[in-house]
Amino acid sequence: MKAFVLGLLAIGFAMPPAASATGGYPVLHLSRTSGPAGTRVVVVAQHCSEPFAQADTLAFHDAYYWLHDREKKPPMGVWRSIPVTRTSATTVRAVFTVRRTDHLGRGLLDLLCGTGGNATAIFRVTER
Repeated sequence: MKAFVLGLLAIGFAMPPAASATGGYPVLHLSRTSGPAGTRVVVVAQHCSEPFAQADTLAFHDAYYWLHDREKKPPMGVWRSIPVTRTSATTVRAVFTVRRTDHLGRGLLDLLCGTGGNATAIFRVTER
């Protein structure tokens, strides 16, 4: 049994490095994936290095504006900025609160990362 455990540890150390310099692909973890106005969602991003020459930016694009932006119809570019706190070189935390003015349906949370792409997650705004 001891040899088996040591073998597993050796395999773990011999594995090639992850997808990016930050140890993996950027990912957003949400404490909730849906909720009505007033819902508070803790957002944690992992494997997200700070963007070069830019501030950390977490944005929420609600269902209505996201639909119109994807179809390239006005109004475009309407994002709500969510304040973030960087807790390490690759981890960011934020609290997203659903507003009464957010449109019902799927919205997109998007965090700009320096390497490996953006960290994104879907949040569904519901009536109750």
